[in-house]
Amino acid sequence: MKKSKKKFWTRKRSRQVFIFLMLLIPVSHFIFSWSLNLNMIPMAFKNYNMSLSGEFWGWDNLFENFKGVFRLYDSTNSMYHEGYALRNSLMVGALSIFVLIPLTLFFSYLLFMKMPGYKIWQVLMYIPCITSAIVLVLVYRSFVVYGAFDSILNHIGLSEIIPYEGWLSDKYAWNTIMVFNLWTGVSTNIVYYLSAMRRIPTEFLEAARVDGATEYQTFFKIVLPLIASSVLTLTLMGLGSIVSWGAISLMMMDSSGGISYTGAIGLSLINWSTA
Repeated sequence: MKKSKKKFWTRKRSRQVFIFLMLLIPVSHFIFSWSLNLNMIPMAFKNYNMSLSGEFWGWDNLFENFKGVFRLYDSTNSMYHEGYALRNSLMVGALSIFVLIPLTLFFSYLLFMKMPGYKIWQVLMYIPCITSAIVLVLVYRSFVVYGAFDSILNHIGLSEIIPYEGWLSDKYAWNTIMVFNLWTGVSTNIVYYLSAMRRIPTEFLEAARVDGATEYQTFFKIVLPLIASSVLTLTLMGLGSIVSWGAISLMMMDSSGGISYTGAIGLSLINWSTA
């Protein structure tokens, strides 16, 4: 009788500890994440120019911060050259959603189906994901700015397309940065998609092959529906990049003159708020 009673209380205590730990996750997330995000709402109506604590703008200037955001993209604003920041941010979002997602889905499926040499390609795709963004920018800048890329073009007979001003001049800087985004974005997305594909039960794929399904049918009718949540997540991240992207542009241009043509919404908001 005593053993069964002790076992009952032990099981009850274990259940209480489990419930406490499970509740601790959303509570801590609310305290350290949502509470900070909610605090941004009153912060948006304060003036921080002279006071770290922030002073209320006043009812007459209630939306002064929001007016300042829209003034950033006024065509008369010479700092961002007629809305280049807005255009660039929309291009980053379009690249993420309409180019990277279908492209990386295709390559992820090839790696998942173990195409020839897939292990080598897999390692090459993982390297940018485990490397700091600053290191990637430095490597890319060294490759593009200091002549390695130009040497390759000269060797294959395409020296005429090398710009005299350099690849990070005002005319070519943004296209150079977009290539960098494409390179790093492909590897990041493939890691997400491959991990999702490898969670698909092998029985589903084996049954499809037995029934005579083609690779096209296997991908669109089995694989893609089962990883739809990952596709949706990366799509939302692509939409979020429209207003959050910008640090890469700042690191790539190293505060040079071309930064005016390679700005973004996220970067311009930081510059405006700290001005």
